Amino acid sequence: MRRIWESVKDWLWLAVVAIIGAFLLGRKPQWVREKEKDIKARKEKIGEQEDRSADLKERYEDMKEGHDEKLEQDNNDHDYSVDDIIDFVDNMYRKRKQDKEAD
Repeated sequence: MRRIWESVKDWLWLAVVAIIGAFLLGRKPQWVREKEKDIKARKEKIGEQEDRSADLKERYEDMKEGHDEKLEQDNNDHDYSVDDIIDFVDNMYRKRKQDKEAD
């Protein structure tokens, strides 16, 4: 009976050691968990920056559209004829010519 008990005790110890070994081998090392945490934090920051850049791009497009609308409106508000432009250039030319003659 004693021999059977020793054999059972040896097998139980072997089973306990095997369970503990499997548990320890199944766990990730501390440095792996730290690196995974760092990678996750980095991915979150990248996601935040992507969201920010998307917001900035949308804001830029809105501002550009508004600016283009203002330019179009300003261009439509001023109805210049070709004669008006020719008169303006002629007046500028005459003023320069008079300024040169005065010097």
